[in-house]
Amino acid sequence: QRRLKHSRQHVELLNAQTIQGWMDCPNTDGGWGQGAGGVSYRLHFYAQFNKPLESWGMWDKDKISKEVRQFEGTNTGFYGEFSTKENEQVMLKVGVSLVDMAGAKTNLEQEIPDWDFDAVRDACRDSWGGILKLVQFEGGSAVDRTKMATAIYHSFLDPRSIVDVDGRYRAANGEIRKQSDFQFRTIFSGWDAFRIHFQLLTIMRPDVIHDKINSWIKLYED
Repeated sequence: QRRLKHSRQHVELLNAQTIQGWMDCPNTDGGWGQGAGGVSYRLHFYAQFNKPLESWGMWDKDKISKEVRQFEGTNTGFYGEFSTKENEQVMLKVGVSLVDMAGAKTNLEQEIPDWDFDAVRDACRDSWGGILKLVQFEGGSAVDRTKMATAIYHSFLDPRSIVDVDGRYRAANGEIRKQSDFQFRTIFSGWDAFRIHFQLLTIMRPDVIHDKINSWIKLYED
């Protein structure tokens, strides 16, 4: 397994059911393509379990530190153990933010406020169902229609919004800004997407194209 030398991870145990932290992904060995993308960023997370930990620990490479409440390293992870009954499931929900840990917490609290797994799954299904309703499929086999739906799904994965629920986002120059009249987006395909992807989004989701163009302008200005 390839070990990171420059990336850093930070984990804090806030209480028996909550951890938070961040992951630094520099343009040396972290982030896009193990650093090949030339991009540096920090991703913050805020995570909760639906029942308290019985024991826990953190590690860095081969070193394991049990029962520590805070740890930072270059190849860091967290583990937890729970007292469970037969067939009992332990649930975990996580909020993330490219702005700060407060943003990750707010995102989680507003986007997944409770522990209703089925409701979250159904909301996700309904969201994607709304996208697929923008296209009417005619003819072809069931396999063909499945391929078509899958292609539409892939077409809408990016460019993705990186705006927190409170409207904040981190600009290309590192500044924290407030969302204005568009959703700041990132992860733009830089090769061949202009041949058909942009045209598809222009027809199906012109609002995404509006976001994309304005995000590019901001990237250039920054």
